[in-house]
Amino acid sequence: MTLTDLLPTLRASIADPLDVDAWPAGTRAAVGDVAVGGRSLARLAALQGTPCACSTAAAVPCTGGRPSPSHRAGAVVVAVRAIDETGAVAVGADLAGTSLACADVALRWTEARLIGRASTARRASTPVGGGCALLPVDLRVGDLLAVPTEAWAEVQDGADARTRRHA
Repeated sequence: MTLTDLLPTLRASIADPLDVDAWPAGTRAAVGDVAVGGRSLARLAALQGTPCACSTAAAVPCTGGRPSPSHRAGAVVVAVRAIDETGAVAVGADLAGTSLACADVALRWTEARLIGRASTARRASTPVGGGCALLPVDLRVGDLLAVPTEAWAEVQDGADARTRRHA
């Protein structure tokens, strides 16, 4: 449990911490945003629309975020399209047309975070995208979610452009 879990009002002034093993190497959290490879995901979504994605070196597990020389990871930004009466969230997550379209990647919904605005509401487990995410209870249609992908490796033998693998 983090300080922002105990005192959600702090999220207006400090960012929730990231799991450096789950996000691409060098990912940084900010209030209402996440930067991957030095690129603001909120700004990327404003420029490209959603869904959008970016990728960079994966973090080597248990190294504090050291970049992998052979594996890549990414992050996807999706918009909340609907919230049903049970609280389940529907998102637009078709990766066709994004930089991750040719990669067989899985999204890590457990690490999803709200970007584009800071919420001081408590967080609750929320069904989303075939998984579950800890999201603010004041989530609304149009909100943006940043979600990291699992790492994948570049295949050197030319058989496939990319295949999904854990780093």
